[in-house]
Amino acid sequence: MIFSALLVFVPLLFSALIIGYIVKSSIDDQSAQSMEKDARVAEQLYKNRELLIVQIVQNSAQSISAQGLFDLTQAPTSTSTDPKSATGRVQEEGTKRLAGVLNAAQQAGNIDFIVLTDSKGNIIARQAQGSANGSVGDNPLIVSVQNAVTASRTYAQSSSVKESAEKINLLGGEELAKRAEIKAEGRSITDGLVIEAAAPITNNSGRLLGIVLAGLLVNNAPQDRAVIEDIKTKLYPSLPNAAGASVTLNDVIVSTNIPIPQNGALGKRTSVAASDAPKTSIENFSDEAYKSAYVPIKDSSNQVIGRVGVQVKQSWFNAVLNKVLLIIVLIVLVFILGAIGVAIFAAQKLTKPIIELTEASNNISLGKLDESIQIKSDDEIGQLAEALERMRISLKQALDRLRSRRAQQQN
Repeated sequence: MIFSALLVFVPLLFSALIIGYIVKSSIDDQSAQSMEKDARVAEQLYKNRELLIVQIVQNSAQSISAQGLFDLTQAPTSTSTDPKSATGRVQEEGTKRLAGVLNAAQQAGNIDFIVLTDSKGNIIARQAQGSANGSVGDNPLIVSVQNAVTASRTYAQSSSVKESAEKINLLGGEELAKRAEIKAEGRSITDGLVIEAAAPITNNSGRLLGIVLAGLLVNNAPQDRAVIEDIKTKLYPSLPNAAGASVTLNDVIVSTNIPIPQNGALGKRTSVAASDAPKTSIENFSDEAYKSAYVPIKDSSNQVIGRVGVQVKQSWFNAVLNKVLLIIVLIVLVFILGAIGVAIFAAQKLTKPIIELTEASNNISLGKLDESIQIKSDDEIGQLAEALERMRISLKQALDRLRSRRAQQQN
């Protein structure tokens, strides 16, 4: 019986080990594919934010052009220096209306800055408070707009831009420049990753008059503006404490909502490579392993300046695997117990007639021929029982005849 049980138990155990290995490999492969797919979704959500800023600058440029606000803000053509002159009042009114347009655009788009420049990139007005004197003529999007208008193309330009602290201060003010600064691992990062868009303002003949430039600073972005919040809400609504998203400038994390106390991943360097075909790798934050996948962020010249990606705790995947393996173990145990029960039942069914035959044989050998053998079976045991029953009957008949003869002789 034990041997029969082992014949069932060992193959089931071996099968369970193989199934466990296959399940683990399958979960690892599926989790890697899921992470890589999520990284693609994160990339699209990042681009969606860029498209939103494009819409903002296009609408703002159209509004400024339609109301003639660009011309109204220029220096008065009158030789009068009296601010109360008609020309001065017109310019003041135009400046107020322009500020209203820029403020409305900033609030509607929930962006960090929006400025109006002349055709050479000199700032005329900006939404942020403080001095607006300065030039962003070297901004790659300003240059792209200038080149596009020269080629009779008047659509907006957009990309991610690595901006210096000085330029961030110029575009959005001192507070924005302070927000860009990240201190971690004994160093201070003052450059910022900014999602920007620029749209031209042209006259009826197509000549470039000015440019509207707007942007969203990714560094330390508040929750209501952070791209990473869009990503986490979209991809991991049920994993608030196990998953997150990150954006890097070069290889330094400048924005993240990975569930680590005190935002411990901010400012850390990531060793996970970013490629157009994202691959899942393991990285550690605060002694916790995360599965991560990144896609590159490129500037207007197609140079990689950062990456956007997703992270999920390895322990979460381990918990999923353990649950699946537990279910498999329980199923295997049920099968093993069932197999043992079947083996015991089969053994009893097989040995019972053999025991009865043995007992019948012993009775025959002792001369106890009155008890018939009542074993009914279609197999060899049944045939043996029938043979023993015939032998019992024959022996009984022979003994009966012998006793009868002796009785007659005695009489």
